[in-house]
Amino acid sequence: MQLIAASIGGAIPADNTQYGYLSEYHPYGVIEKNARDFAEDLAAQMLATTLDFEFNPESDWNER
Repeated sequence: MQLIAASIGGAIPADNTQYGYLSEYHPYGVIEKNARDFAEDLAAQMLATTLDFEFNPESDWNER
């Protein structure tokens, strides 16, 4: 038996005239929290790239 996970992450910009990002992640052998965190970080990183912000997925959420 194999552990599977699926997660969707969303990043919504503060300026509601801009588009946000959705990401999906579907790994195996990864626990729910790690899949969720990865999907959220992926969406946030895509949004940060379009807004020309620096984004470090290794930093703590409070720091970001």
